Amino acid sequence: MEFKEKLKFIRKSIGYTQNKLAEELGSAVISIQNYEAGRKSPNGKFLIKLCEEFPDYAFWLMTGKENPPKIIDKRLLKEIIIGLEEGLVEQKLKMTPNNKAKAIIKLYEYFENKENPSREEIKEKLRLVA
Repeated sequence: MEFKEKLKFIRKSIGYTQNKLAEELGSAVISIQNYEAGRKSPNGKFLIKLCEEFPDYAFWLMTGKENPPKIIDKRLLKEIIIGLEEGLVEQKLKMTPNNKAKAIIKLYEYFENKENPSREEIKEKLRLVA
């Protein structure tokens, strides 16, 4: 896998747009676009910043050895937990901690490949499974 594919993989794995990744790395959006398209190669400063911001990917990014790590999207996890709690309150439902954990896992697995689900979408899915 070439760098351009790895960068795009990392960005999508963490749920970032090109704009958000550029903002996080202090880079220009056009640079991210050029790197992902393979039109330009990143400089050392960019690579260092990328590895500092996303250390779980550093070894894979630099060596290509092993599979890329699976990273939990913290923003999504937060939205799921809040959405679950709000949904339970709205529906006047109670869940044991074990059932909450199972629901969070199922909701995460359902939404992890969807583009920025809203809290309302999460609560709607909860209504269907509760």
